[in-house]
Amino acid sequence: MALRSRAVGPLLALPLLLAGAAAARAEADWLERDRLTGSWQGVRPILDEHGFELYLTYTGMMWSVPAGGDESGTEFSGYLDFGFDLDLEKLGAPHGSGFHADFHWYQGRDPTSVLLGGTFAMAVDEWEASNALRVFNLYFRQDFGDDRYQIQAGQIAADSSFMAARYAGLFVNAAYGDLPNENVNTNTPVYPLAAPGVYLEGKPDDSFTFRSALYTGNAGQDLSGNHGFGWKLGNNAGYALYTELTLHTQPGGLEGNTTLGGYYVAGNFPVIGTDETRYGNYDVYVMLDHALALDERGKPKVGAFARFSVSPQQDRNLGFLYGDAGLNVFAPIDSRPDDVAGLAVGILRASGHDQLSSSSPVSLPSGQAVLELTYQAAVTPWLTLQPDLQLILDPVFSQSDALVIGVQAVALF
Repeated sequence: MALRSRAVGPLLALPLLLAGAAAARAEADWLERDRLTGSWQGVRPILDEHGFELYLTYTGMMWSVPAGGDESGTEFSGYLDFGFDLDLEKLGAPHGSGFHADFHWYQGRDPTSVLLGGTFAMAVDEWEASNALRVFNLYFRQDFGDDRYQIQAGQIAADSSFMAARYAGLFVNAAYGDLPNENVNTNTPVYPLAAPGVYLEGKPDDSFTFRSALYTGNAGQDLSGNHGFGWKLGNNAGYALYTELTLHTQPGGLEGNTTLGGYYVAGNFPVIGTDETRYGNYDVYVMLDHALALDERGKPKVGAFARFSVSPQQDRNLGFLYGDAGLNVFAPIDSRPDDVAGLAVGILRASGHDQLSSSSPVSLPSGQAVLELTYQAAVTPWLTLQPDLQLILDPVFSQSDALVIGVQAVALF
């Protein structure tokens, strides 16, 4: 087996770990604290009291393909996510006002293209992106109506609020984040790129929540030279409108959400296999997110999710249908109450639209599927290890299914 590695990720983690070790020596309860660096000798609580909350998370990853795909091998990478929340109300601004800033940096090569030949919409690792330090979400927010409503304005990623199922968040494959057919069919702002937009969320009562947002339709390209501001504005870039309505239910004490959502992108889209363009593109989706069993404390013991999405305009969309479903089992081992195990499957089907352009035929793959088995182990409150097993079926740029074995280590600083 060939071993390929770029040590940028581990080298970047080294000073963070050294800083954490120094803090550990200064504060004796380092195995029990929520963050490795602790309270910074009382500085962090003071900052929190004045509305300034800092966060930094580092994820180290190793992915190996022992069979199938384009080639056998191992890749190491790292992901740094940091930023702050500013409660402007504590600084004298009106009630409910705040500011959020988020930055990220993916280091290393991406195993999906290097080893598998799969689509980035269903990348083996959810953080795969070009190697670049980027400004991500950057927006002001304002709560009103007894804090039941919130508006955000600034640079925002759509998948921070839309297409997200609670019990899908455990899984590592990118398929369980923003919907893969949305990802391949549009250039709207989703990770790793955010873009200008306005977002509104409301919860008139405890039975339902609505959210709607308008973004530019062109978030730019995921290139190493794009540090977060490669988006475009105006009629040529188009506009993307996202909307969701979520019903909250609690049959038998089992909390659950049912969400109906969709998006419409106002802009020109190339017709597959031709030199033509057509205006507009849309998708509709439904998501189910429900607890299936409770433990003795009344907390979810088993949770499940399912999502289904369709992009009907096959003449301008590479992805036509997407569906996924999965289970979470909390505390699968009695002696480890904070661990979670999960099993999920996701299937993307291509449009199947086959036309001839003036020069050559367009041949589209039928789609791609992923089966993922994962286990998230809480080592300390600030450190989790997550071994992960994935079977990638029909990777779109490869002739061979792939078995993928990996692990993520996530540390909160």
